Amino acid sequence: MRNGGIAQRLSVSRQPVGQALALLKSQGFVKEAGRRGLVVAHLDAVFFKSIYELRSAIEPMAARLAAMRMTRESEQEGKLIIREGYRALRSGELSALVQADARHYWNHLRRAMGEVLQSKDEGKLVWRQHEEIFNALAARDGERAGRMVQAHLESAVARVLAVVESHARMHGPA
Repeated sequence: MRNGGIAQRLSVSRQPVGQALALLKSQGFVKEAGRRGLVVAHLDAVFFKSIYELRSAIEPMAARLAAMRMTRESEQEGKLIIREGYRALRSGELSALVQADARHYWNHLRRAMGEVLQSKDEGKLVWRQHEEIFNALAARDGERAGRMVQAHLESAVARVLAVVESHARMHGPA
């Protein structure tokens, strides 16, 4: 991809496109490909494993705190997010499913989760886990929410790494 072609297709100047591509490059989403310009970077298993290690350390505590501090408004928002996730799952639209799932997770995980969520069975498991975590939060049961988040992360890292490693076998390392 090149600045000029993207700018022309989007009917914008080259400067914001260049800035956006520089940001994507700095975050590892695209990389230099010589004369071809920039290309989408391969998924990096080490990067995703490190994100899940960090999440595993932080999110169970965050779930316990969220359960203690749950307000009616956040409970209603949580119910809406769960319904949105199931609606996206039923629609079969990958972009809607990834977008709904991203409301729970960091933007860095969107690509990998998009790969995982292409499977209806995986999507059902993910949204069942989200709903169970939310139900524990809504019940103000921080300990159960923390355990469920931990279990969710452990199963999620296995699914994401399987996709990343499969991609690396098919396309070579990043």
